[in-house]
Amino acid sequence: IGTTARGLADPVACHQTVESEAAALVEAVQMQDPDGPYHLFGYGYGAVLAFAMAHPLRDTGSRVRYLALTGSRAPSLNGKTDDWMRSLSRAFSRSGKRQLLSDPQAGSVEISHAKALREFRTRPLSGPCCVIMGTSMARDHEAAWRACAPEAVINRLNCNPDQMLTRPTVKILAEILRECANTSFN
Repeated sequence: IGTTARGLADPVACHQTVESEAAALVEAVQMQDPDGPYHLFGYGYGAVLAFAMAHPLRDTGSRVRYLALTGSRAPSLNGKTDDWMRSLSRAFSRSGKRQLLSDPQAGSVEISHAKALREFRTRPLSGPCCVIMGTSMARDHEAAWRACAPEAVINRLNCNPDQMLTRPTVKILAEILRECANTSFN
């Protein structure tokens, strides 16, 4: 199943924490497929959500066969809302949600997500994971992902994170994701 952040149409409906949104998504996924295995992919804020979803799934013995994270800093580095605000603003401007960008209200989805990210604390995740980063992200971001997901395979694309879903980079991203999927299914 594919999901969209709750609150895009009504920012007041946003989850207030990464953990609460991840728990709601785990519940939704398990309603569709109670037994798994699960294949999780997240981009940007969604990467942090997929990472947070993998914890309770793996903790309860559910198989997360495929976990791919891209376009995001490791959760341990979250805290600089200015970077997240720019990233979220670019994503929303591409999706036609420009009215949210100019709305400085504390209830906007960008501000809710930035606050949730700033407060999110995690622990290392066991099991395989694929992280795809832009080359513009510093090496300390790679080290942070290795601390959060010690078994992660880290790939770098020659782009900024906000360019990952544009051509021609998205084709390279698709190849990496395909390779990660093929490896995880064996």
